Amino acid sequence: GPADRPARAALPPPGPSVIAPRLLALALPSALLCAAPTLAHAAGTATVRSSKDGEPIYLDGADTGLRTPATLRNLSPGRHVFTVEGECRTGKADVIIPDGPKVVVQIESVEQTGTLLVQPRPAGATVKLDNAPFRTGEGPMEVACGEHSLAVTLSGYVPAFLTIEVGGGEQVVLPVELEAMGLGTLALTVSPEDASVVMDGAVISRTGQPVPAGAHVLQVTADGYAPYEEQFVLGDGETLSFDIALEPDAPTVAVAPVPKAPRGPTWWTLPHTGGVVATGVGLGLGVVAAIELAEMGQMGREYNERVETINTARDYELYPPAYANDYRDDQLIPQRNKAVGLTALSAVLLGSGLTLTLAF
Repeated sequence: GPADRPARAALPPPGPSVIAPRLLALALPSALLCAAPTLAHAAGTATVRSSKDGEPIYLDGADTGLRTPATLRNLSPGRHVFTVEGECRTGKADVIIPDGPKVVVQIESVEQTGTLLVQPRPAGATVKLDNAPFRTGEGPMEVACGEHSLAVTLSGYVPAFLTIEVGGGEQVVLPVELEAMGLGTLALTVSPEDASVVMDGAVISRTGQPVPAGAHVLQVTADGYAPYEEQFVLGDGETLSFDIALEPDAPTVAVAPVPKAPRGPTWWTLPHTGGVVATGVGLGLGVVAAIELAEMGQMGREYNERVETINTARDYELYPPAYANDYRDDQLIPQRNKAVGLTALSAVLLGSGLTLTLAF
């Protein structure tokens, strides 16, 4: 009974200093059990390398801000897609990141290409890409990714020089409309009828035909006849007619040389004086033509700089095509016509002046 039980001392209720250690002892095993999955899935590490150093690294489509070679840490274990995308180069690797150990990801990046379709007008124009012939009319052609220089030329038209940018996998369609130079008309009557007529190194017909304005050289030859050559300048809208009758070759006869009588007072004949004057005027015009040609070259460089500015800025409100085209039409083309005309006229005067001077 109660009388037989030993007496026990009254114990105070447990305080905070006793409860806290007990709760900590109970909670610690549970916390360790909950943290076990996290500790079991430690973050992975991958070192990414590519064929070319400095290429941006993308992980699962997101930019990491790193460039090859670089090490990515704290990666969740499992499958990941690593991509490198440099300028005109790309590569991809599908990799499984293990739990813990570091892996090396080697990505082979390859050079990208694009396609280019040039549509010149008129269709017979010659197209060169980076100074090499470029085919047109056969659909888009594969070209290397990056910047290229394009030249489109055709006789009788103002040439077009462009700088273009082709991106990897990009298809560029480029229509190029050439502007016609001034044209004149050339009509020929030639005797004998079987004579060969060549202008600027190319055989031409004798009927009236359109000819680009500017300086030209006309040559007419036939067997048994002395050749004929004429330099002329054709203006825009002008019609020139030539009636050319070749002279038969003189038979070669061996004759004894006859001593020439001294010219005496007849040295300054009228033809000789005219030859000296024509030679002097030709020389003067030659100097002026050289100055005009230098000015034309400077204008040509200015035009090319304007074209490059338009292609680089790609802001057609700030730099519209007229920024280059108006300069070409209003200044470059008139300067070119003036320089070419003066050069041809100088050559004609020099040739005729020297001929008269030496002959008389």
